[in-house]
Amino acid sequence: MTTDPYEHLDPSVLNAMDDVELMVKSVVNGYLSGIHKSLYQGSGLEFIQYRNYTQGDDLKFIDWKAAARTDKIYTKVFQEETNMDCHILLDCSASMEYGSKSNTNENTISKLQYMKIAASCLTYFIYKQGDKIGCTGFSDDIDHHIDASNKKEHLENILANISNSTAKGKGLSDKIEDFIASSLHNRGIVIMFSDCLHEENRVIDLLKLLSHSNYECILINLFHQDEVDFPFAGSKVFIDSETEDFIVTSPELIKEDYLKEFKTFQENIRSQCIQHKIEPLTISTKLNLGEVFNQYIRFRNGIYK
Repeated sequence: MTTDPYEHLDPSVLNAMDDVELMVKSVVNGYLSGIHKSLYQGSGLEFIQYRNYTQGDDLKFIDWKAAARTDKIYTKVFQEETNMDCHILLDCSASMEYGSKSNTNENTISKLQYMKIAASCLTYFIYKQGDKIGCTGFSDDIDHHIDASNKKEHLENILANISNSTAKGKGLSDKIEDFIASSLHNRGIVIMFSDCLHEENRVIDLLKLLSHSNYECILINLFHQDEVDFPFAGSKVFIDSETEDFIVTSPELIKEDYLKEFKTFQENIRSQCIQHKIEPLTISTKLNLGEVFNQYIRFRNGIYK
């Protein structure tokens, strides 16, 4: 168990994210949210505009002086600061361990370790925005669940649980999906890290359920670079880390078919995400995480250049 909750915070990643801010783009709880700001007809922190009066508006917010001048009735609209709720879901199934020293000859980072850095930096980034952040890690069962909050001790609890995560088991089940769906109370953003190597459509089904409940869902689909390139040669034993099934084969004989299947697999995930209004972000352990987050958040917020 780690004694340092900040172990997986990467300063270079945080620096790359320093000039961006994650926004809620969709309608949440009946109003449109932007960068922590929502428009209300009524009192708030800051007056920003007028709009035409509609039946049912509170009469006390009508500008009667403007009505006398123009013969039109206007209502004052104010801008109010709001906190965003964000919940991170971590797939800690056995396949996320790929890339560790135990199963590759290359000195590369595993999917699990890459996810720990990414999730830790994203957690800290959202906390520094002043927003509430929660986290759930799962394997065959719920490994940890922390409700959303923006307190410092809460942040450190999340970071410690992320750092202590281990990869095991087969991942999503009906029990886990039911727990997650019933545990998220406030509408906001759900960000899920997964390689999606579960039973068919499990990850999509969960996010589809949350999306239909008015959560804004983002799937960070994470692969090891070996899974992308299939750079193997010579006789190899390929073991399914979640079922322990294995085959012995020459990679050269199956590489072309594998790459075609992998491409189809990725395209299918992306297609289903778009169909169900889930934002897909596909990354590999080879990519610079700071650049990925910076460019993605800029693109998502509509200011990508």
